[in-house]
Amino acid sequence: YIFPDHGLPQERLMAAAEDVTFFYETHYQVRSLRPEAPVVLDTVHRKGIRLAIISNIISRRLVQCKLVEYGIVRYFDPVVTSSGFGWRKPKARIFEEVARLMQLPPATCAYVGDTISRDAIGARRAGYGLVIEIKSFVSEKADRGIDVESTSDRGLLPDAIIHDLTQVIGPVTTNMERPSGH
Repeated sequence: YIFPDHGLPQERLMAAAEDVTFFYETHYQVRSLRPEAPVVLDTVHRKGIRLAIISNIISRRLVQCKLVEYGIVRYFDPVVTSSGFGWRKPKARIFEEVARLMQLPPATCAYVGDTISRDAIGARRAGYGLVIEIKSFVSEKADRGIDVESTSDRGLLPDAIIHDLTQVIGPVTTNMERPSGH
């Protein structure tokens, strides 16, 4: 949000903008934890798989608040948001930043996201080794106009398309067992 400059300190304007964006994100966006998420997160955590979050979001504090609310904050480090980092998916920079923070080469990273247009393309451009699309209420709307069958650059498409988080365990575990997987 842009506020007129009436001589207010930058900190006050930024705090007001964050309050407005947080209100918008919590009152006009529907978010809920997938029912299978806690079991899947615990399973991959016990297998030694490290997890991070990359989120296009306008509020700087929403993701952390939701992770705490859902009781899953302990599974994710780092958490990188477009509002905090300054770049949005599908820009490769945000994906590269997460790999850097995890001290991993992108080729050893797997990414699970719900869009081809932002998630799969961004992860591919950053060089991630495994890309999985999980269908959600956002997928069709965000990817309207992308014809998967005739996409000219098929190398940007996901390796797998799933409908339930439990389906991610197999491909991610298999990817980890490869010599370059982490």
